[in-house]
Amino acid sequence: LSGWCGCIAGARSEAEYLDFLSEAGFVSIEIRPKKVFFASEALLEMMFPDLPEADRIKLKGALASAAITAVKP
Repeated sequence: LSGWCGCIAGARSEAEYLDFLSEAGFVSIEIRPKKVFFASEALLEMMFPDLPEADRIKLKGALASAAITAVKP
């Protein structure tokens, strides 16, 4: 669980990924969600014990894996 938490702790928003890829010169960028994770409140509390409850609630459905494709001309 700690490895998974560490992985998502550095995750970026979709908008940030789009900006990073655009700034790197990619075009025709597509981000397609593959799986959206709906963690229980208990799991979110275990993963983010220092995060206020109101902020933890915002994470429900906010964690996802995605297929990202882009073209570098």
